Amino acid sequence: MELLAYFVSQLPVINLNETLAPMPEEEIERIRISQFRDGSGALMPLPESVKAILRYDRHFKIAKNYPPLLNYLLTSLDANYRVPSVTITQLIRQDSLIGVGLNLIPESLYIWHDTPEMPALLPVTHFGDQIVMLYITKLTKEGEYPIARFDNEPCVWISQSSLIDYVLSVTGKASDIQKADFEKKKKALSTKYKAFVKQEAFSQNPELTPYFNALSD
Repeated sequence: MELLAYFVSQLPVINLNETLAPMPEEEIERIRISQFRDGSGALMPLPESVKAILRYDRHFKIAKNYPPLLNYLLTSLDANYRVPSVTITQLIRQDSLIGVGLNLIPESLYIWHDTPEMPALLPVTHFGDQIVMLYITKLTKEGEYPIARFDNEPCVWISQSSLIDYVLSVTGKASDIQKADFEKKKKALSTKYKAFVKQEAFSQNPELTPYFNALSD
C-alpha cells in the first residue's frame, strides 16, 4: 500500500478523540506556511500528511493529556490562513533550563542564527522534552517536509524524514520495512540539508558578545 494511503488508514486507529472535527477542503487548501524563519520568501503549501490529518480530524491527538498534534498550526493561523514560523531564539528564551541566563539580552536581538534565509519551523505537539518541528525546505517527491528537533543543549538536527515517519514511529505503527525506508530517507535529507543544520547555532552578532561574556564570568 502506498505510504500516504497507509498513513490515512491508520489515523482512526491512532487518534484518541472520540468526536471528529474535520476541516473543510477549501480551508485546508488556503493554508500556507512561511518559507523562511523571518516570514519572508514564498508561501509554502502544507505537506500531504498534514492535509490528510486535517481532513480526518483537525484536533487529531496521539497522546493523552497533551494538545492536538497540530495545535500550533491551529492556534497560529491568521485571518489569511497563513502560519508563521517560530524561531530558535523564541524557543531558547522560553526554555526554563537555558533561557533564564539570557533574559537580559534585548528582545530585538536574535540569540540564535535565525537569519532570513534559514528554513521556517512549524512545531507539532510532542510528548517529550524536545521540540519537534516541520523543517520547511522543499517538498519531497512524496509531498513532505523533513522533521527537525530542538534540544536544550541547545542543538537542532533532522530527526525524521516526514510527519508520517514521526507519527507512525512514535505510535508504534511503522513496519520494519517502513522503518528501514524512513531511516534511509532521513539520512538522505540530513545530507541534503547539512549546510542549513550546520548554521543552527548561537548567533555570531558582536552585539551579543558582552551578554555571553557576562554569562561565563
